[in-house]
Amino acid sequence: MSKFRMFARRSLMRWRRARKGLSRVSETAYIASSAAVCRDLEARDYAFINAFCMLGPRVKLGRYSMLAPYVAIVGADHVYNDPTLPIIFAGRPESIPVTIIGDDCWIGYRAIIMAGVTIGDGAIVAAGAVVVKDVPPYSIVGGVPSRVIGSRFASGADVDRHRLMLKGPVIHQDLLRAYR
Repeated sequence: MSKFRMFARRSLMRWRRARKGLSRVSETAYIASSAAVCRDLEARDYAFINAFCMLGPRVKLGRYSMLAPYVAIVGADHVYNDPTLPIIFAGRPESIPVTIIGDDCWIGYRAIIMAGVTIGDGAIVAAGAVVVKDVPPYSIVGGVPSRVIGSRFASGADVDRHRLMLKGPVIHQDLLRAYR
């Protein structure tokens, strides 16, 4: 990415963060203009939220994590167990669970993640998956409901090398060639 494009992207995101009141979003994170996110979103360095994503309240997105188009993080936002009221009038619960997506995760196209789920570092969620329970680090999950279908790395040594990279300093895109 050229220096001008990088400057333009950061300027656009600075304006978008200010307009949407996203004070806990890193200046290097990117949120597509069509994405619907709550003001309490926490997004770390180089997090990427693609077009038409819908993120409910209390979402934490780790650094280098990517959400494909139409990803939804939803649920736990309606009171439905009051027998004296229709759901539409029952309101919202007082607390909504925190949804955590770890560092360097990839969430596929049209995946749905239920509120309160934790997706471990380095995990991959397949396109169209419905995630209803926690996802172990470095696993690949898919299906409805999702289940583990593979592992991201072939060996424990690769996992260790990746963990070491994630614990290190932020890798900036313009320095990536020097890093490799």
